[in-house]
Amino acid sequence: MARRVITRIVALLCFVVESEEKCKVVQKTSFCDSLQDLYRNGSLQERVIVEQKSGLEPFILLPNERAKDIKFLTINRAINNLANHVFKNFIHLERLILSYNELEALRDQQFQNQNLQLLQIYDCGVKTIEPLTNLPKLTKLRITHNKLAKIPTNIFSNLPLETLALSQNQITTIEKFAFANMTKLKKLFLDGNNLTGFNVPDYVTRPETLDRLWLHQNQLPELTNYMLEGLTNLKILNLGFNSISRIEPKTFEQTPKLENLVLTNNQLTSIDGAVLPATGLQNLKILYLDHNRLMFLSSNFLFRLNSLKAMSIGGNPWQCPCLDLVLRWLYDNEVGLKCDKDFFGGKRPVCVVPSRRNSDVCVYSYDQKSYDLFESGYKSYPSVDYCLL
Repeated sequence: MARRVITRIVALLCFVVESEEKCKVVQKTSFCDSLQDLYRNGSLQERVIVEQKSGLEPFILLPNERAKDIKFLTINRAINNLANHVFKNFIHLERLILSYNELEALRDQQFQNQNLQLLQIYDCGVKTIEPLTNLPKLTKLRITHNKLAKIPTNIFSNLPLETLALSQNQITTIEKFAFANMTKLKKLFLDGNNLTGFNVPDYVTRPETLDRLWLHQNQLPELTNYMLEGLTNLKILNLGFNSISRIEPKTFEQTPKLENLVLTNNQLTSIDGAVLPATGLQNLKILYLDHNRLMFLSSNFLFRLNSLKAMSIGGNPWQCPCLDLVLRWLYDNEVGLKCDKDFFGGKRPVCVVPSRRNSDVCVYSYDQKSYDLFESGYKSYPSVDYCLL
C-alpha cells in the first residue's frame, strides 16, 4: 500500500514540473509558442526564440529573475506595442531580433540595454526612429524591410556602430550629416530604397572608416567625383540596379582600395579609362558590368584593370567584333567570366553583328538601332537570376 502511495506522489510531482515548463528546450535554446508561454516559463535558457502562432499583443515587462540571464532574444509575429523601459530587466541581453511585428515608431526609452550589441528590426512597419542614446555597446543596427522614408540629422551619432543596415525601406530623404560622428562605422547598407542621389561628404563625416557601401536598387542617375569623396578605404561598392548612365572622370580616384565594384543593371553606354586613376585600381579583383548598354570597352579602360581576376559582361548589346576584343583581353590577362554561363553557354544572345561594311571591325561608338535589335531579341528569353557577390 505504501509503495502505491509513493508512486502516485512521484507521478504527481512529475506532472507539476512538466506543466510549469511552457517553452521547449532544444540545444540550449528556449522555443516559446507565444508571449504568454514566455511570461509563464519558470526556467529560460540564455537563448530564447518566441514564434507566436496567432495574434499580436503588447510586450510587457518580464520579471528580473526570468529576464536577467537571457543573452539572445528573438520575437517573431507577436508584438504590436513596446512600452518604455520594457527591456530593462534584460541586463545581460546582447542580441535582440524583432521580426514581423507591428512597431510604427522606435523610441529611445524602449531600448536602454547596457550590453546590447545587435539590434535587428525586420519587417515591423517602422516609419520613424528617435536617436538611441543609451546603448553603449551596440555595434550592429539593422532596420530593414520597414517603411522609413526620412533619415534625420545625427540620428545615430550616439552609437558606436560598425554596421548600419537600412536596406529595403522607402527612404527618399537623408538629411545632411545623418551619419555624422560615426567614427567606427565600417559597413553602410542603403540598398532597396528610393534615393535619387547620395553624396558621401554630405552625410558621412568620417568616410575613411567605411569599407563596404551598398547603394544598389535605388534611382541614382549618375556617378560623380564628389559623390564618392573620402572613401579611401572602401573595398566593396555595390551600385547595381540603378539608372546610372554617366560616370564622371576621376570618380574612382576616390576609392583606391576598391576590390569589388558592382555596376550591373544600369544604363551605361560607355565607360572610359578616365573614370579610373591613371595608375589603375590596383586592388580591384571583381568587376560587374553585366546588363548595361555597353557595345564596346576602350583599351585605356581595360589596361587600367591590372589586378582584375573576374568580370561579368553578359546582357550587354556588344558589337560582335568589339566583344571579340574584350574576350581576347580577358583570356590574355587570365581574367575569368563571372555570372555569365547563360550567355557564353549558348543560352542567350551575346552580341550584334553590325549592318555595315567592315562588320568585323570594332567601331567605338554607340548605335541605338543595334541596341533596339538586341533588346527585342533578348526580351524573348526568361530573365536571368541575379548573380550575388
